[in-house]
Amino acid sequence: MKKVFAAILCFLVLCGCESQEADLRQRIYDELGSLTTELQSPGSNRMKSYYSYYLPQGLKQRDANSLSEVFVKDGYRLIMNFDPSAVVIKNYYTETKQGTDADTGASIDKEKAAELSAVHMEEQENKTLYTANYMNADRELFPYTLQLMKSEGAYLVYLDGSLVKLYTYLPAAAVPSALKSMFLLMTSISYDKEKVLEDFSLKSLTAAKKQNLDYLQSHLPPSGSLDELLNPKADESGSGDVIKEEQTQNKQQEE
Repeated sequence: MKKVFAAILCFLVLCGCESQEADLRQRIYDELGSLTTELQSPGSNRMKSYYSYYLPQGLKQRDANSLSEVFVKDGYRLIMNFDPSAVVIKNYYTETKQGTDADTGASIDKEKAAELSAVHMEEQENKTLYTANYMNADRELFPYTLQLMKSEGAYLVYLDGSLVKLYTYLPAAAVPSALKSMFLLMTSISYDKEKVLEDFSLKSLTAAKKQNLDYLQSHLPPSGSLDELLNPKADESGSGDVIKEEQTQNKQQEE
């Protein structure tokens, strides 16, 4: 009898977990629909060499270089990489179709943007994909893909917005709030086209991608465990110290 009761209890727990995951996936789908069509870029309050963006309240910058930045929100880290190759491809290597090609970031009016911004959700074996288009601060339309992957009781959220890539790892309860901040960052991006095109030729694009990859890699835990990714337990006062310690370790390893 005890074994039967234990089996029933386990079944109910598993069903409850699956229901919670399904609710989260649907909630994100609904949130993305609202964010994509209703979110308005508030302008820029951070200026960099190649781009500017709006830093939402509650998000603190902890580290940065010319193309990448680390933020902390509610004790969880969020990484953003600017990809200059998207600007180069848009301007030199992709033909637009009547000025409305989302793949190239063509300028487009709001009505057409809303039409092209319908969210598509696809569930795969170990992740859920959401795809749509968004309008950045320069009123250009770009495609985005959101990947939601569960691992070790929390979620890795990867938002690829063509111009920028954003990553964070956090518990389910914190995903909706973090996602809104990620969208605000992505949609507020405005870039200096002339400077990007001048500084990032074909020869330098590979180096830029490597710089982004190295920067992201330097902020991953040495053990490679996802539950340590982006230092989820870091608080506001300690996050900067953690990043500095990681940079020191990386320099020592290179030497």
